[in-house]
Amino acid sequence: MSKISQKLQQSQKLNPKQIIEANLMQLNLGSLEKRILEEVENNPTLDIVENDVDNESEEVNDNDFNWEDLISNPEDYAITPTPSKEPFDKDYSQPNLMEDFMSQLNDLSIGDDQLNAAEYILGNLDDRGYLTIEPILISDKTGLSEDTILHLINRIKKLDPPGISSLSLQECLLAQLECSYPTESLAISIIKNFFNDFKNHNYSKIIKRLSCSKDEFTHSLNLILVLNPNPASNYSIVNSQRIIPDLIVDRIKGKWHISSNNTFIPQLKINKNYKAMLMDEKTSSDTKKFLKQKIESANWFVGAILSRHSTIEKIMSSIIKNQQSYFESDNRELSPLILKTIAEDIGMDVSTVSRATNDKFVQLPWGCFQLKGFFSEGIITSSGDVVSNTVIKNCIRDFISNEDKKNPLTDEVLTSMLLEKKYIIARRTVSKYRETMKIPAARLRKYKI
Repeated sequence: MSKISQKLQQSQKLNPKQIIEANLMQLNLGSLEKRILEEVENNPTLDIVENDVDNESEEVNDNDFNWEDLISNPEDYAITPTPSKEPFDKDYSQPNLMEDFMSQLNDLSIGDDQLNAAEYILGNLDDRGYLTIEPILISDKTGLSEDTILHLINRIKKLDPPGISSLSLQECLLAQLECSYPTESLAISIIKNFFNDFKNHNYSKIIKRLSCSKDEFTHSLNLILVLNPNPASNYSIVNSQRIIPDLIVDRIKGKWHISSNNTFIPQLKINKNYKAMLMDEKTSSDTKKFLKQKIESANWFVGAILSRHSTIEKIMSSIIKNQQSYFESDNRELSPLILKTIAEDIGMDVSTVSRATNDKFVQLPWGCFQLKGFFSEGIITSSGDVVSNTVIKNCIRDFISNEDKKNPLTDEVLTSMLLEKKYIIARRTVSKYRETMKIPAARLRKYKI
């Protein structure tokens, strides 16, 4: 007897219009401006509205057309997401890494081409001081050979503080050892040749392979543990991309008013000449087909921008409604809030809310903040109340900032201190929050006298 089985598969495929909307939704305002200018360049049926031009005075004129532009580059291209930012305002009172390191490089009397490449390298660091782009891409961008770029990166890693521009933690620690402890060959060998074993705490294996004593290994281990895995921690990393708020929220006569920040966004229109050509009977069928596709794409693009603004404004309105303790009191204390709550409130998918809030900023009367910063998990207290995990993170940060650097607080101790404050929380959750705040583990925070 044959067995008949049926398998039901449901797949969801986005149409071109939805793809454009999703792509534009994930862009912040600075990236959106760039994307609009690229779309205008690649779609000749799309024009920027000039304030000093009378739109009604346009006439069909064959001389206005650039036929090569019209038939070139017909394919759409992909959008890559921009890097995410930290949740709330950064402290820009710290020394600037770019200025400090460029000053050190100038003292080395290197050529202008390498100085330009160094500036490009330093402009692509994350807030820990690690390089976020592959050297081969820097080589392609600057026109210098990859070997030259690698040599330049190594020079930067040896500046003060060492480790800046490393591609990995191993590189970072090795650079610090070679600069600060050049005679400690055992410690250097541990990081250079046995890094994976070191990470996994396979200390006995390392001791055996290096034929060293436990005391010698312990001495090297202590040196390694006081190295800084985040060498840019004392600097302010000012990225080349400015933070521009997508929304402006003001308090007017006791009510919150939300508006999209369109100052940097070019206003768009469909070129009337191409629309007229589409309707002209003399236009060939192939050209009409192409014009129809381009005009349709242009309309989708304009609609996607409007949809983006509308969606972000709805999300902000819902955030204000769900964060009353923050927006309606002087304490500005965040309540637990998840994306799903907002999605259900405005009738949209969680994925849409996630894209619309990622890397987006809002200008409030008291500062500029990231939308993602208004979302947090809830933590239960012993009295049964629920508080935002932002409160817990602030407690952890305060505990660590006041700790004895010779005897830093472990995650277990931090958990106990939080329990004393009546917060019910597991040690692994404390570890997770500490890591999200990019605070090293206790053994890496220990200051050795």
